[in-house]
Amino acid sequence: MTDIDQNNLSDRKEIIELLKFIKSSPTAYHAGASAVELCVAQNGFTELRENRLWKITSGEKYFIARDSSSFIALIMPISKPRSVCILGAHTDSPGLKLKPMPTKAVDNAILLSPEVYGSPITPSWMGRKLGIAGQITYLDGFGKCQTSLIDLGKTVGRIPYVAISLERTQKDKIEINFQDHLPVLCGLLAEEPFNLEAELKKIIPFSKLLSHDLFFVPTELPEIVNDQFIFSPRLDNLLGAHACLFSLLESQQPEETQIKMVVCWDHEEVGSDSYKGAGSNFLESVLNRICDNSELSPQEIAMLKANSSLISVDVAHGRHPNYIGKHEANHSPLLGMGPVIKHHANQSYATDSKSASWIQLAGIRSGVPIQNFVIRSDTLCGSTIGNIAAPRLGIPAVDIGAPILEMHAIEETGSLLDHVYMCKLLKTLLTSEFTT
Repeated sequence: MTDIDQNNLSDRKEIIELLKFIKSSPTAYHAGASAVELCVAQNGFTELRENRLWKITSGEKYFIARDSSSFIALIMPISKPRSVCILGAHTDSPGLKLKPMPTKAVDNAILLSPEVYGSPITPSWMGRKLGIAGQITYLDGFGKCQTSLIDLGKTVGRIPYVAISLERTQKDKIEINFQDHLPVLCGLLAEEPFNLEAELKKIIPFSKLLSHDLFFVPTELPEIVNDQFIFSPRLDNLLGAHACLFSLLESQQPEETQIKMVVCWDHEEVGSDSYKGAGSNFLESVLNRICDNSELSPQEIAMLKANSSLISVDVAHGRHPNYIGKHEANHSPLLGMGPVIKHHANQSYATDSKSASWIQLAGIRSGVPIQNFVIRSDTLCGSTIGNIAAPRLGIPAVDIGAPILEMHAIEETGSLLDHVYMCKLLKTLLTSEFTT
């Protein structure tokens, strides 16, 4: 069994670095920037750009970004590559995205209107302190078009509840109309009312705002509770993205013939069907360019893919102690009991017996306990990136994740121990060829 000391988990490197990553990543764009900082600035990865020629050298480390919110980090083997171990995750989280022209006035109130991004538990966004972060495109003082990340770094408003006397059903049921009930109260009409563009300009002094991809974000910071739990926004799926990155950076020694790779896509929460989602050509394009630089023949490329693996790392549904009937009896993952293999007969998850065995074997070798999850047969199943990316590449895949509670709420609940377990499991997968 595992040799992990379960005392003082909050002092472990995995947890300290996780908290830093979450705090620095209020949006998918910031998660990509955090990954650049970790890989390129701190660990010497060479950044490659898709619109330039590449020269790839055996044994070296590389980083590729697509619009900052999707990225790939990889370590080349010392000999001609024969396989790739791919750790995959996503950078985005469900939430509320500002409309292009969000400002409206009702009576003397100034509100900012959002669209619903993905499938958040919308009542959890009510009555919370909200900030704004994301990406803006603008003209600078010289008339040049620029794109920059932005985080206002403060509370700008909230979505107020309606008083119980005005809506008695709120006592046990909240019905939310996405158009009418989700605008965020940000100010009152005055001589100098709240102005979004003016707030953005305080951080980046542009001459003209052209467009934006801005999100409301909770301003509360992640918190460790009782040295066991993490209460935090965006555990889905910054837990997975960080575990993949951390494991790669902890195993930077090149393998003999296996490429070690992490890929994190944007837009998983809205279906992955975008130029930077798991349904795009991003990973396929990068693999093709690596193979071309490595002078692999078409036959060798086909062999490389057949020998490769995609480990899709997203959070899993932990069994809720107040809703135990929501889980299938024999497949109910518990917090603190290890990573979860996710199964689905109709392939909403990409796992099969062969790919599940990679995780079971890695668990045995690393001393990490492994759990299994299957949705109740009378319940609809979610999905993630494994079954989207694997068919395009022709690479076998498995879906795994750390169990959490409150998935898709503004804040979610996870286990520190499960994150430590996941990092150890992924490092084992990266440093052993399980799929040949």
